[in-house]
Amino acid sequence: MIDTKTMAAPEGQQPSELADEHAPVLRVQHLVKHFHRAGGAEVRAIDGVTLDIVPGEILVLLGPSGCGKTTLLRSVAGLESPDSGRIEIQGRPVYASAQGTTVPPERRRLSMIFQSYALWPHMSVFDNVAYPVKHAVRPRVGRRELTTRVQSVMDMVGIGELGRQFPSQLSGGQQQRVALARAMVAESQLVLFDEPMSNVDAKVREQLRVELLSMQQRLNFSALYVTHDQGEAMGLGDRIAVMRDGRVAQLGSPQDIYERPTSRYVAHFVGSSNELTGTLVHRDPDGSARVRTSLGVMTGTCIDPEVAVGDSVVLLWRPEQTILSDSALPHSINEWEGQVETALFLGPHVEHILCAGDATIRTRGNQRLIACGTRVHFSVRPEHARVLPAADRT
Repeated sequence: MIDTKTMAAPEGQQPSELADEHAPVLRVQHLVKHFHRAGGAEVRAIDGVTLDIVPGEILVLLGPSGCGKTTLLRSVAGLESPDSGRIEIQGRPVYASAQGTTVPPERRRLSMIFQSYALWPHMSVFDNVAYPVKHAVRPRVGRRELTTRVQSVMDMVGIGELGRQFPSQLSGGQQQRVALARAMVAESQLVLFDEPMSNVDAKVREQLRVELLSMQQRLNFSALYVTHDQGEAMGLGDRIAVMRDGRVAQLGSPQDIYERPTSRYVAHFVGSSNELTGTLVHRDPDGSARVRTSLGVMTGTCIDPEVAVGDSVVLLWRPEQTILSDSALPHSINEWEGQVETALFLGPHVEHILCAGDATIRTRGNQRLIACGTRVHFSVRPEHARVLPAADRT
């Protein structure tokens, strides 16, 4: 059923409330979407997801294939039909199961950039970019204004001289810019990105990332961005929603996600980690905790209120948080000896892989290369060693 009254304010709200500059541009509430496999098994592609995007924010959906991130994006776009929940764009419901509201994609006041770019092969670059404005329901735009707006956006993304070319004559990076210009020309306040940089090489991807951030800051649009690339998520997102099995495993700033993961799943998906398994033997109200591991008792930080003394836990910390030294470290709480097994020069930093008992420890820093076989001391500060449940909760 298509709700023909969606242009009006939702019941109980006045139009002035919808103009609140701090109100979410996108609001997703308790969204659920099922798929059925050939054998009849039911899969929850989206399992009760709730999230908001505020004006001017880029929210990145990050996760592996099959985690539900693209299904969520397509549900917001109107290309998938959820089973229940609610989606609001700029204060108006575009999907609401309780009221039977479903607004078609072309009336959702958003733009979308697809992984395949979805350019019209028979249209010139100019006509591809102009398409959303030419076919907008309203307001109508005159030819002179259309030409000016399209050329301005094409210049902004660096394809101003390619207006007469066709998609087949362009490189992957140029096609990406055409897709981005087409999304920008409609002047939507919400833009959806479905892994738009997966088809270009690493150097072009880095350049496009910088250009995208620059344009987003100039135009101040909000974005929902899907990727499986953690570097892309860290570089673009104001916040990141790490997804797993249709749910949001953790939502926070890139720094929070990286430095304060709430589960082993998040810690291992976002960056590399050192991990020691053990048993929690003590915890203080301030979060300080001691864990018995194969290397001995180690002090870390535990903020999970459900972790109790006697539980199986893991200590996680990032390679760059490992302090490495040729000699003993004075006044260090967590310190052990190990042997360098591998030394890697990686340009901006050096990595060493250490063997300490049955544990393998990775370090990352700008120190000199240490020869393999060398005995070294290493440690990690308690505030950097996260104590998490050994089994991730589902």
